[in-house]
Amino acid sequence: MPLPIPLRSFGLSLLTLGASLALGSCSKSDSDASSSLFINFGPGAGHDLRTGTNLPMGPTDPTDWKLDGKWNTTEQKLFQSLGLDLNGPVQNPNKIYTAGYPNPAVGQFRFSYSSAQNAPAVRCKVVVVNQVYQPLIEATSPGLSPNQEFQFDISSSSFKRGQLYRVYYVMYNGTTLYHKGHGDIKVEENH
Repeated sequence: MPLPIPLRSFGLSLLTLGASLALGSCSKSDSDASSSLFINFGPGAGHDLRTGTNLPMGPTDPTDWKLDGKWNTTEQKLFQSLGLDLNGPVQNPNKIYTAGYPNPAVGQFRFSYSSAQNAPAVRCKVVVVNQVYQPLIEATSPGLSPNQEFQFDISSSSFKRGQLYRVYYVMYNGTTLYHKGHGDIKVEENH
């Protein structure tokens, strides 16, 4: 039996309200302590512009290649195998410098870190993800070092030209967290 017109309108209003609330709850920022569905690469281009020798060549993203604050649940899960409190205190903050270059990148890019004088040697784990946090590359430094460079091949079909990818990294020694952060890399076409 069909519902009277006023009840049908009320039901449609409730359905519309419920759908609006459900969709509205999906748009969370990366800094939110809960999970995010998609990475927010930030305003502007969303990445630093750097040469193959790590020199700036244009605008920078103030959130890239810096010490991060609180990570959401999805970000923390990328490093759960380390057994670290990734939102806990960081030892010797601002003593580790990070970079990703060239940016944009064609075929490969480098991630490097270097420590300030008298900073402890650390191990580094790097995870490169797409826009929905799917890990595409994972690497861990072979030992403890105050300086390290990783080179990543991004020529596979997993990396779509013109797209941004996020590089997450954690520096640690045992159960001590020394640095964590992210940077964004744009993949370009060969010219």
